[in-house]
Amino acid sequence: MIETDSPKRWPLRLASQRDALPDEANHMNRVLLLAWTPLPATKTAECHIAGLLPDAQCTPGAVQTTDLGIVCGTSTRTRRHVTKETRKRVFAAYGLPLPRDPVAYELDHLISLELGGSNDAANLWPEAAPGFHDKDKIEDYLHRAVCAGRMSIDDAQRAIATDWTRVALR
Repeated sequence: MIETDSPKRWPLRLASQRDALPDEANHMNRVLLLAWTPLPATKTAECHIAGLLPDAQCTPGAVQTTDLGIVCGTSTRTRRHVTKETRKRVFAAYGLPLPRDPVAYELDHLISLELGGSNDAANLWPEAAPGFHDKDKIEDYLHRAVCAGRMSIDDAQRAIATDWTRVALR
């Protein structure tokens, strides 16, 4: 189980755990698997960065895949493609010009490509420096946990998208 460092600890379920419906609710006692899906973006302008986190209404996250063969078995290079137009649109949504100096901001995927994230604008935000290297460590940690079978891809995507700063490395 992965725990967070906040007072409100919330467990992330491991891939091996399953919820079975009681016999009276489902005579065949089938296993119920619920996949986590980010909410759609509800704003495309007047977005605000909240500390180390993007505006959840503008950047709720977007998933390209939950296929472990892709997540654990292929490079992100073939999936990494954000057009200049999309970059400009994302920075403009946050009230920022497209930076000439990439040291101040990095256009980041909230749900990283290594965790199956998408190049969609709903998954992108201008992450301010310093800070983006801290998130990279969390992404790598979650990727290793997913590929080693210690965490489901859904739980890793949820953890990184809801508040990556609360994931405690162990």
